Amino acid sequence: MIKKTKIRILKLISGIIALFFGITGFSCMYGIFVAEYGTPHASYKVSGVVKDSTTKQGIRGIRLSLMKTYDYQSSDVTTDINGYYTVNTGGFPVSYLLIKAKDLDGAENGLFNNKDLTIDINEADYKNGDNKWNKGEVDKTINIELDPVK
Repeated sequence: MIKKTKIRILKLISGIIALFFGITGFSCMYGIFVAEYGTPHASYKVSGVVKDSTTKQGIRGIRLSLMKTYDYQSSDVTTDINGYYTVNTGGFPVSYLLIKAKDLDGAENGLFNNKDLTIDINEADYKNGDNKWNKGEVDKTINIELDPVK
């Protein structure tokens, strides 16, 4: 009899917890944003050249990581032989992006200090959007100068 009462109490508590999570929406909030009926979206393209701050020559082998402000995932690219890069990402519209430059190849073409930059995104930067769910596209040219390690 006591065992049946314990089971009923546990079922009641489980039901109350399930009802709470169901009403508040915790069961569907695994990610940061839920695309249930449509979520605002934008595309971002950042390109440019990474140069040595002293010689002004392009640097190859620099990894650039582009991150959105609400997301810890990044879109990564590596500069080509002349230091050029293009990185694309998309997602929820943001007011700024973070870009991290990191020397990957070590002393192969010189050692350079890492650099973090913030790229401001203004309303005027968004192009070709419908002002509803598709905010549009942002195309920025960001040239980066890295200081050699001394």
